[in-house]
Amino acid sequence: MTKDRSGELTKHILAAAKDRGFDVSENQLKRWHRDGLLPQPRQSWTSGVEGSEAIYPVGTSDQLCALCAVQVENRSSAANWGWKLWWLGFPVHRKFWLRRLLAQAAIVDETSMELTRLLDSDQPNDNYQDIITNLRTRRTPNMPFLQLRRRTGIRHFESAIGLIRDILMGDFLGWSYASKDDPDSLRYQKMIQRVLGLRRANNIRNMMTKPSMPDAVEPALRFLSKQLGETKIANVLTACSVKNITQTRTQLRVLLFMASGSNGQPNELTDLGIDVLKVMASRTTPADQATLLLYMLALNRNPEFRKELAKLLLALRRFVPEEISQSQIEDFRRKDPDICSFAFPD
Repeated sequence: MTKDRSGELTKHILAAAKDRGFDVSENQLKRWHRDGLLPQPRQSWTSGVEGSEAIYPVGTSDQLCALCAVQVENRSSAANWGWKLWWLGFPVHRKFWLRRLLAQAAIVDETSMELTRLLDSDQPNDNYQDIITNLRTRRTPNMPFLQLRRRTGIRHFESAIGLIRDILMGDFLGWSYASKDDPDSLRYQKMIQRVLGLRRANNIRNMMTKPSMPDAVEPALRFLSKQLGETKIANVLTACSVKNITQTRTQLRVLLFMASGSNGQPNELTDLGIDVLKVMASRTTPADQATLLLYMLALNRNPEFRKELAKLLLALRRFVPEEISQSQIEDFRRKDPDICSFAFPD
């Protein structure tokens, strides 16, 4: 595709989209860049030629094709398109990712506050059982509660609420201190599987004889609980710079992306909980992505966590195949510039 020295011309961008099966008009292109879904062009004037022409930043044609693909996949709203593009590493107006993060932070904090209010033993609630019963059955726009109900079922809902409360309030101790056949410990592990939706929980007899996924999760949950005790996620978000947020997004996406491609064979990543990340990578919705990113931002405040994360990312980079051709890299970069910048740094 022809590009001028400092950018891409409108006609070349539209032609590139058409070559990939997307019919986009010039007016549509203008509308999307005005909405913040595409980079802003600059105007260029040529001596002796009437009027000006728009020159878009290099990479705009790739972003336009990604936008068209996202639109075909999800026709719901521009807000979802913008989030998806940003999640892939394309530059969009901050409203598309910041609004979602702020809204999700409010949901996370609200959920945490409600759980604390219900379960804080220092403030007993006479209507506790009625409230729990109501949460199990009522209509609610609170997605964490809805998802939790689906995963745990009515019978296990109250236990799951207690477990999450322990993690959010910094009281989660895990089960490594208990014997392998301790029934309370095994029930705790089974509940972890239900809450995280990692897989259908094993029966207790199997969990006594076979390694289970919660074993890889326990250290992370203990660390998470220690860091998040009484932390307001909204405050964490407002204290972060745009650079910090985008870097953390890349780190999270690398973890999920590389995990999704792991083949399940034992390797140096087994002890790092790669199987857990693989399952999570296959199931994340935009709300899940935002929530995971918010917690990652909270964890990244800890120097020890950043140090361990750097080690993990270094280990993951060694799994990038070396025999990939330059054309394959460029094709990858057009579709997912964020992951590509990690796997194949310039």
